[in-house]
Order: sequence, then structure tokens, then C-alpha cells
Amino acid sequence: MVEEQIVEELTEVLHQAQKRQEEQVSKEYEAEIAAAETEHQKSLHQIDETLTEQIETLIANHDAELNDNVSDFKQLLEELQGAAYDWSDEFWHTYTPRQEGDPPACHRIGTLRIDGHLNQLETLALLPIINGQNVIFKASGAAKDQALQAFQSLILRLVAASPIGKILLVAIDPQGQGDNIVGLVDIKQKETTEMTAYIEANLDNLLQHLSSVEETYLSYACPTLTDIRSQRGIYPIPHRILAIANFPHGFSTAAIQKLAVIMKQGAKCGVHTVMMADTDLATEADLEELDNSASVISYQQDRFVYQNMECGEKSPQDFDLELDRLPEASLVQTIISTVGKSAMNHQADLIPLSDTSANSAEDE
Repeated sequence: MVEEQIVEELTEVLHQAQKRQEEQVSKEYEAEIAAAETEHQKSLHQIDETLTEQIETLIANHDAELNDNVSDFKQLLEELQGAAYDWSDEFWHTYTPRQEGDPPACHRIGTLRIDGHLNQLETLALLPIINGQNVIFKASGAAKDQALQAFQSLILRLVAASPIGKILLVAIDPQGQGDNIVGLVDIKQKETTEMTAYIEANLDNLLQHLSSVEETYLSYACPTLTDIRSQRGIYPIPHRILAIANFPHGFSTAAIQKLAVIMKQGAKCGVHTVMMADTDLATEADLEELDNSASVISYQQDRFVYQNMECGEKSPQDFDLELDRLPEASLVQTIISTVGKSAMNHQADLIPLSDTSANSAEDE
């Protein structure tokens, strides 16, 4: 009986000791958990402060960069003026052609929207045409009307934004007899065979012009007109814009080959091609060599994209390109009339290559 009582007492002692140990372990565990939670909250607070500071710095840098971009954008607009202003801008309501200076280096073709990390950026879609690249608008089906509008808008802008007499327009419009060159030229109705001969004659005239410029003005020291401009402060001759609507209508195989030579060699001699290509008719073989000498805007997957432009890490499809359209007809006529009157007053001929010019001598 005594032994059983002793066992019970020992059991109770052990039970109490175990209970106290468990309580001690539990308290220590809870203390460690509390300490860990405190440390965790402290770390979270530090991380939150760091992230907040980084975000504020990022936003501040972004705002500063955006302000710089806005400032640069405004300066660019002031420099380019008519080459960049939207057709709805007040500038065009009081438009007067420039009399002095050089043609702008870049010209607007529309607007670009680019998705950034923080917001969407909208900017001008500019192309370096004078002393830069030729331009090809490519479209088929219903999209051809939009491409033609962009082509017409660019031609009108090239003429309107350049000083009088500094741009000479060479127009090839097999289907529109000049209507597709926004009324800047008047090409009389021709039969298909006559139009083909007319196109080749004008291209031959331009090829002769390239040879004349190379022989008369270019040299090892000054291999381009731009180099001459850098040395002398002035271009020795006007730039020429070869405006082609609805390529390849009216073009023979020989004419396409001549056009490829002009587009490849023209820039150094001040000859720049702006073309609207009908891809319902133009084959890849027709366009391949021409594309290599141009900035190409093509209609793909229900929108226009830069076909061959390097865009860094982004694909051309990442840019939402909205092409310009012609302004309202009254403004078009006002601009054309104003340019024409200024050209007459200064004895400058904007359209030297008319129906009878294909066989004429060079005007230098």
C-alpha cells in the first residue's frame, strides 16, 4: 500500500515537472514567435519604405524625363513647323510659305502610340526623307484608300513645308492623271501604251539628272549634296520628290528596274521617292529591291506598321501607328493656291516635269 502511494506521488511529481517544462517551452516558443513577428514587421516596414522611395524616385525621374521630352518635342515642332504640325493646327490657317532656308529633314506621316511601363506615350511618326530614306506605303483592298490618303498628305506636306523653289515635284499618276497628287500637277489622259512610255521617259529624265549631279557637283571630298551643304551652307540645286501613286499601274519591267536605280542612288543627288504601292497587283519580286531602299509602311493584320524599321527590343507591331489623312478640301486648295502664288511671285516652278517635260533639258 505504501509502495503504491509512493509511485503515485512520484508520478504526480513527474507530471507536474513535465507540465512546468511544457509551459516553459511554450512561453519560450511564443516569445520567439513574437520576436520573429516583430522582426518580420520591421523588415516589411523597411522594404515598404525602400520600395516607396524607389517608386517615388522612379516617378520623379519619369516625370523629369517626360518634361524633357515635352520640351524637346515643343522645340522639334518649332523647328519643323509645317513638316510636323497637325492639319488642324492654327499654323495652317495663317500659313505662308517660307522663302529662305532648307527643306525640313523630317516629315510627319501620322502619330505613334507606344505602351510604356507606367503609361501610354503618344508622339509624332516622323520619317527622314530629305537626305534620308525613300518612303513606300503598301496596302491592298479597302486599306488602299487610307494608304493613298497618307501618301497624299505627305506629298502636300513636303511641298507646303519647304521654302519656295527648294522642292521640285515629279509626279507619276497612271490612274488619276494628277488627281492622286492632290491637284499639284495636271497629267492629261493617256492611253496605256502612252502612259508606259511617259513613265519611262520621266524616269530616264531623272536618271540623266542623277548623272548630271554626280558629274557637276559630287566629288571624292563631297560625295553627296548634304556634304556640299555642310561646306558651302547651301544646296546647289533643288531637291526632287518623285511622287508615284498606285504603283505598279503603268510600269513596265524596264521602268521598275529604272525606278530601283533611282531609289538606290537618288538620295545622294537630292532625289527622293515617295510611293503608294497597290499590293493587289505588285508582286514581291516587284517590291523586294524597292523595299531595300525605303522606309516601308505596310498594312498587316488590320493595321499599318513599320515593315522594316529597327525598334530595339520592341517589335514594329508594338507601335500603334495612325496615318495622317488629307485635311479638308478647302484647306488643301488654300495651301496649293498660296504655294502657287508664292512660286509665281518668285519665278519658281513647283512642277517642272509636266507632260512635255520628259524630253526637255535639265533645268540647272
